[in-house]
Amino acid sequence: MDTISFLSTMVKAIVDGKKTVTRRPLKVQPPDDYYYFGVIKNEVWFCSTPIEPVNKDCRGQYFNLECPYGKVGDILFLNEPWIPYKTNEGAGVYFEDSTFLLHSEALELCNGNGNSINSKWRSANTLPKWASRFKLQINNIEVEKLQDITDEGFRNEGIYLDYLGPSTEVLSKDRTRKDLFISFWNLCYRESFPWESNPYVWVLDFELKYL
Repeated sequence: MDTISFLSTMVKAIVDGKKTVTRRPLKVQPPDDYYYFGVIKNEVWFCSTPIEPVNKDCRGQYFNLECPYGKVGDILFLNEPWIPYKTNEGAGVYFEDSTFLLHSEALELCNGNGNSINSKWRSANTLPKWASRFKLQINNIEVEKLQDITDEGFRNEGIYLDYLGPSTEVLSKDRTRKDLFISFWNLCYRESFPWESNPYVWVLDFELKYL
């Protein structure tokens, strides 16, 4: 499975109510010898001293990082792979599930008489807000080590074997939810934050909101 197909599968899981959490790596990881302190509003804090002494006399040096995705209650626009396309009815955007969204602003993105539906898919990160079909409300923000994810965490990430199995080529009968999640994670982050490196990750709990 390529990245485009994976992202489209995850979008379907969100729309179907199977995926309510997403994990994203902290782009700047704390020093190796720092201790996780907690999330305060939309900032994560680490300290060079274990929590107990910190609570007693505020000792230690701190490392903090603001969540780049927003704070609780903020709205995110759901990004998907896309192709600008022009039809006889007008310009718009195609998504991998063959949904076509008409929008006048797509016209200037079309090449010549319009892109082929078989054109190269554009990165989900480049989808304009006006073309987004769904929005997500952040309900909670946590931080944890990637490998601390539980079986419930895998399910909240949309990893249901009976649900994903027919649409994925990476699944075999002896693979677990953990195996599948690792495959998906490394597909996106193998070069920067592979599963084996066990990075700290943002854990965003969200709720789907239709536009």
